[in-house]
Amino acid sequence: MKRTILLLLAGISFSVYSQIEITKQPDQPVPPQACEGSDVVLSVQATPAPNPPDVVYAWEVKFKTLFSWTEINPVVLSLLKQQPGFENIDVIGYDTATMIIKNINYQMDSLQVRLKITMKSPKDTTIYSTEPFIKVFALPGIDKNQSILKGCEPENIQIRINTSYNTTGLVTCTYELQRENKTVLSIDDTNPGTIGSKFPVNVDTSSQYVFITTNRQNAGCVKRDTFDVKIQEVYQKEEIGVVTFDPKLKRWKVIWSKTPDVGTAQASLLAETGAAPQKINEVSYNTNPGVVVDTVTPAGELPLPYRIQITDTCGHISNPSPAHRPMLLKAFVDSAKNVIKFSWTPYIGVAYTKFYLHCSTILDSIHLRKNVIDSVSAADTTYVLNNPKPGSYYAVSIRLPKPVELKSMLKAETGPYTQSLSNIAEYKTTAVERVSVNRLSVNPNPFAGSFEVIFDIDRSSAVTIEVINSSGMTVHSVALGEQVPGVHAYRIEKNLPEGLYLIKVSAGETFRVIKTVCVH
Repeated sequence: MKRTILLLLAGISFSVYSQIEITKQPDQPVPPQACEGSDVVLSVQATPAPNPPDVVYAWEVKFKTLFSWTEINPVVLSLLKQQPGFENIDVIGYDTATMIIKNINYQMDSLQVRLKITMKSPKDTTIYSTEPFIKVFALPGIDKNQSILKGCEPENIQIRINTSYNTTGLVTCTYELQRENKTVLSIDDTNPGTIGSKFPVNVDTSSQYVFITTNRQNAGCVKRDTFDVKIQEVYQKEEIGVVTFDPKLKRWKVIWSKTPDVGTAQASLLAETGAAPQKINEVSYNTNPGVVVDTVTPAGELPLPYRIQITDTCGHISNPSPAHRPMLLKAFVDSAKNVIKFSWTPYIGVAYTKFYLHCSTILDSIHLRKNVIDSVSAADTTYVLNNPKPGSYYAVSIRLPKPVELKSMLKAETGPYTQSLSNIAEYKTTAVERVSVNRLSVNPNPFAGSFEVIFDIDRSSAVTIEVINSSGMTVHSVALGEQVPGVHAYRIEKNLPEGLYLIKVSAGETFRVIKTVCVH
């Protein structure tokens, strides 16, 4: 709380004309005291001779330290009688003037102030100075401009006491640093050299602190400076938003929504290989919008779970983020039935309720995302598509709980991200691409019991063998499934009546027939 001190200098008298006589006020044995920053009320009074005809009296008040006259605004005030209205000046009566010095601020301890009163007349001037009448105790606080209040480590934080205060031994104070009303640092300043020094604070956390100065000569003079300390800590909540496939790059892309103003310098993409995840890419935080490409894993392979790890500008490294793993799509074409059988791995990292199947004749993620042909429950990871269109591209996706926004826009295809797209499955088969059965034979021919069917195909295809009697009825049939190009032999164990039979081998949309005879 600020203190107010009233000083009254009375009994000053003088004569008119050529000489001014001044009666000196008795010395004050103990000067009044004030703390730096308090308000001081000064009252000056003089008694002239009665009815001076031609004298103009002016009072000029100056403060004087122990060392030199000081003119620091608002220390120097001219108090002109009969001209009231100056700031902080109140003319009490004919011979008295009062001024209030607000927030008195001297950068020196135990400041001894002298009052200099100059009384002027047209013919003569006499100067009268009082003895020291006020003592001001300085309270040097923290110099925030010279202190180090931000740093990478706790030991980087240093505070510095204001160097503008006198260092000749006048200032003696105690200093205390508090956080949440608990003392974290105490300094007993018995050494004047302490002023201007930097003190390591060794604070253990970013917080608001209070620096308390107490004058040792007057314990009632206390000053509090509040300031914030910021120790950089690596951000631990950076997470992957989604992993998706880029058809143009033919690579997996990891998208994360960057968190600004947390001191991040770079982000690393990790592949979860066990106790020590493998770094597979690294990007700058400032120049990258939030996209990290896996340049290692081939498009047709299921990648290891991905994690993001950031490094801040102090070199602190975060813990790896929670893992994300995309869907890998596989497609099996059954040309005989003209169907595609899809299967895929589930997405790991976000919650979802459905899988969506996409189809497009253009290899582009925008067209694929727009063309949804069906959906299945999140519990299903297979789908059978009848009558697929030749020259089509297929993918499966999930929809994110909320979009992932990039911090800077690149192309329209890059964001915002609302879903994860799997790798692409292409259906290339056309009607022109026929499978040829180049050779077909039966051994032995004629046969008595079992016999072997030998055939040669030039393309991979599902193969079916049928045994047809002379009436045109199929008496035996077997589906061999997908067969690779080349020569194949298949033995038939069947008790058939004697007679003429046709052996039909079908591959894709083509077939070949051979005659054989059963004898007993």
